[in-house]
Amino acid sequence: MNTSDARLLRILREELTSPSMSDNNAAQMKICIPALEDGIDTLERQIPVFEAILNNLHRTLTVSTRTLALCRGVKPPIHRLPQELLVAVFQYCIPLDHDDFASLGNNVRWVLMRVCWSWKYILEGTPTLWTNLVISPDTRPLTQPLKLYLSLSAQHPLWITIWEHEDRDKALADSSSDAFWKMLSSTMHRWQRLRIHCSRTPIDDILTHFMPLKFPMLEEAYIWALSKKADPGEPSGQERSWFRNAPCLKRAMLEFAEERSCAWYPPSLTHMCTEIEDDMSMLEYALSFPNLQELLLSYEDCSLVPLPIIYHNTLTYLWATGTILRYLTLPSLKCLTLEDYRFDSSYPASTWAYDVTAFIHRSKCRLTDLRILATTILEEEHTRTELLPLVAPTLSMLTITSDGRSLNQASAKEIIRSLTRTESSPGSLPYLKHLEISPHFEDAQEDHDSIDIDSFVETSAKALISLCDATLAEQWETSVLRRVTVNSQSVPFVVKFRASCLDFLFSAGLEVEYGHFRGADDSLLTDWDRAWADRL
Repeated sequence: MNTSDARLLRILREELTSPSMSDNNAAQMKICIPALEDGIDTLERQIPVFEAILNNLHRTLTVSTRTLALCRGVKPPIHRLPQELLVAVFQYCIPLDHDDFASLGNNVRWVLMRVCWSWKYILEGTPTLWTNLVISPDTRPLTQPLKLYLSLSAQHPLWITIWEHEDRDKALADSSSDAFWKMLSSTMHRWQRLRIHCSRTPIDDILTHFMPLKFPMLEEAYIWALSKKADPGEPSGQERSWFRNAPCLKRAMLEFAEERSCAWYPPSLTHMCTEIEDDMSMLEYALSFPNLQELLLSYEDCSLVPLPIIYHNTLTYLWATGTILRYLTLPSLKCLTLEDYRFDSSYPASTWAYDVTAFIHRSKCRLTDLRILATTILEEEHTRTELLPLVAPTLSMLTITSDGRSLNQASAKEIIRSLTRTESSPGSLPYLKHLEISPHFEDAQEDHDSIDIDSFVETSAKALISLCDATLAEQWETSVLRRVTVNSQSVPFVVKFRASCLDFLFSAGLEVEYGHFRGADDSLLTDWDRAWADRL
């Protein structure tokens, strides 16, 4: 409060107690009036300034409030990805069945659920992420984890894998309670795929936990049993009744240590892996299924008794050593994989090559895929002069495997050279779209091996470049090579092959794949469900 204001207040208080204003007070009031007028003018001038300041503060408050709301709404990076993308990422994180982090006790899904609340919410709300269940020996109680796992899968079909690692002492019989097996067997009506890989526990002891066996939805069964023990009460061979109540079973692959790897299958079967023994009964049994599309023969005993020709109208894919082809007529066959016969050296390769050609003539089949894993058949001139020209009109995929011997490498190289397309020749396989090369080289530090590699690379590069030449393909009205697969453990070979043509052709649009060497002695793929030709 200034002096003028205080003076006026004093005068007004005195006038409240006095009937009339004194001359002195009147004079003082007169003096204060200009000062008050100046103060009022000053305040009136300041009002717009303060109003502007107030408006600015309101605007600042509004902006700050909006910014705060936006900041509160921004999610951390871990929460920003859309659910569909996160589900795809989670599926990619799930390891193969034989991995430690695939088993129920160490499952990677439990780890993902502990990362953050949003991941946990997505995992718990996506039943399809919980449909592949892997059971391995574990010292921890697994009944409660199994209960949670099964509940999160809702009612979706299940892929069940029971896996004993060969390099470990734990067995399934030592680590799982009756309550655990009872809970697992209660979902048997949802099983779509069953894989059992047991190295210590007899297969019959495992299946006993699920008796009676009823698989209303089972479509695929893969059993690999190393244990030589078996239940004496369970029959062997085709009398095994495991899949008698599996009306939807389509794919079956069994591998046993010292027993016949077969069982009774329902008529619905379309894909089978089995063994052929002396009496050939298993071959006749396999080809008795009217809808069979694929047959993999994991073992063939070449000391076979003569049989009448067996005819099958629907078989499309065959993996065999070729020694049984003389007994077959398969008009629908499209994919033939020839593996080396390893059990009877008395069967000459020349006879084998002629048998393959005779089989194709007899069947009148139109092969699109020919996989020659049999290195011995490459060395037969008949293969190059008769077999390949016979399948040339329809063949679009060829696999060539060599075993490292000089003669074998030379034969493989000669076949590859015959593929070369020129202005005067369309090549031996004009409609080839996919070529798979699997050469085997020993230690490339040796001079002769280095020379072999250089020569093989030069021949292969020339063939590939010509097969990818669109001008030549148009001239001959043939196909352009679309894909090449290179399977070799030789680093020098792969490096030189890439430098010579593969990198250039890849940049020009050729699909190039690199894999491991697959020789004649390789067993079937560990991931059995991908061993089928229609899933390669």
